[in-house]
Amino acid sequence: MANFMRKTPKKQVIPKTKSGKVVFHSKIYYQKPEIEGSVYGFSGLANNTPFEKYLANSYKLIGFKGFSDHHSFTQNELGNLIKAAKGATLVCTEKDWIKIKDLSGSENLRHITITNKIEGKQDFLTWIKQELS
Repeated sequence: MANFMRKTPKKQVIPKTKSGKVVFHSKIYYQKPEIEGSVYGFSGLANNTPFEKYLANSYKLIGFKGFSDHHSFTQNELGNLIKAAKGATLVCTEKDWIKIKDLSGSENLRHITITNKIEGKQDFLTWIKQELS
């Protein structure tokens, strides 16, 4: 006779900080549009560095200007960015492009879509369900 062992379901271990806050990690994915020649980038993110590094690794980045998160761009700022680009393609995040697309001079602006994928998706969904119940 075969001896079958019943597997006990693994207890879900959700990572937490020292103060007890739940932590989930995510991975950033960037869309990569074809852009010929040099680019000058800008963004208004909580942390502009990953976007700047992405542009530097993916394109010929000649300059970058970071703004604070949720920055409201003005016509004057767009004009200054166009001047700073010195003919290079101006590139920003899709989040910033939405805010700037109606300003004069934005017609030649290129934008990059950024998405995040949660690592441990099933653990995250289980945690959400527990928190909501």
